[in-house]
Amino acid sequence: MKTIPGYDGGPLDDGGALLGVAAFWPAHLGPHLMDPMEDVAALFGVPFDEVAAAYRRLTDHAAWPVFTFDTGRDARLAVVYRNLDEDEGVDYLLVPDGADAITVATDEGGAFGRGLTWDEAAALAARQPEPVIGARLLLLLAPMIVHFEAPDPDVVARLAEALRTVGVPGPAQPIAERILHPDDYSDDEEPAAFVRGDTLADRILAPVRNASSR
Repeated sequence: MKTIPGYDGGPLDDGGALLGVAAFWPAHLGPHLMDPMEDVAALFGVPFDEVAAAYRRLTDHAAWPVFTFDTGRDARLAVVYRNLDEDEGVDYLLVPDGADAITVATDEGGAFGRGLTWDEAAALAARQPEPVIGARLLLLLAPMIVHFEAPDPDVVARLAEALRTVGVPGPAQPIAERILHPDDYSDDEEPAAFVRGDTLADRILAPVRNASSR
């Protein structure tokens, strides 16, 4: 996908081949974990120089990697590394058939926008045609999951399974735990309940599709 309807982006480049590179995952998830890249590389069991090279590729201003997936809902999901000078970020887009892209979330050192729920991300992953594609999608979306309806052990188990499926050589369980809880703060307050609306994005992302939304 070299152009995305309604998305004013730079030189978009298909990043699909990067998903099979072990160093991609610490490069993508490292900023979410908020640790020095050397520590992230060690955690994932990947040489630091390979992680650094993958990160340089992801953040190359001359070619913005784009990762696309079918949602199974007459739309595609696109994750775009927006490598614009002094305005870098990662945009998570829904691209409905025949319509302009909808920004669902943006990563600019933290999650901004609507974000995703765990149930939505898990359902999108489950609708992929192969387990490895679903695992890749789940891990790509992980930094933008802001509401977790499932118990922590279930989330960690699913993330660990995804890490093993994509071939991360490091210990899957500790990495999954860090993805779920990237910092050491204590949640004294329960997060606000997620209230699903009736926008096009809400209908596409709904874990279970109601007859009325078809």
